[in-house]
Order: sequence, then structure tokens, then C-alpha cells
Amino acid sequence: MPITIDHRDIQEALKKFDIDSSEYYLEFNNDNDVVFMHWVSDPEKITNYLRHSAGCLAIQLKGTWFYEEDLPDDYGTYPLINCRYILETI
Repeated sequence: MPITIDHRDIQEALKKFDIDSSEYYLEFNNDNDVVFMHWVSDPEKITNYLRHSAGCLAIQLKGTWFYEEDLPDDYGTYPLINCRYILETI
């Protein structure tokens, strides 16, 4: 089944997470039938993101992705952190 997204979906996510249009990329993951938006951020912004992510935000620490419910307490010690947001799924 195809996954579709439109420009408005991308613009809403950029606004929600205050991401510049040149600071992200999209991953179309056929194994999980999901489209992820990826970018890099700092711990302070991530703490703010978690208030608005509705469980769709994950951060990567030492090669492992963590969603909000599994987030390690020490994530604030990393200066820059990879983020991904579930933009669309089937």
C-alpha cells in the first residue's frame, strides 16, 4: 500500500519543531510502512519537543532509537542529538 504525504504535512512538522527547511531529510521506510522526518537538535529543544510530539518523536543515542516512554535520563548530557518524527504511516 503506498504512503502519501503532501507539502502541508511537511510544513506543519517543520513549524511544530522549529526546523529550517534546509535542516531535515525524509526517510521512506518500506519495512515499517512509515515516513520519518530526521534532523539534529539539542537537549533543551528536545525537552520542548516532547510536549508536542504525541509519542511520534524518537531520539538516537549511541546508535539506538528511543521514544519518549523509553528515553534515558542522561539524554541531556549529549550536545547534539539525532531526532526522527513519524510524519506518516499506513
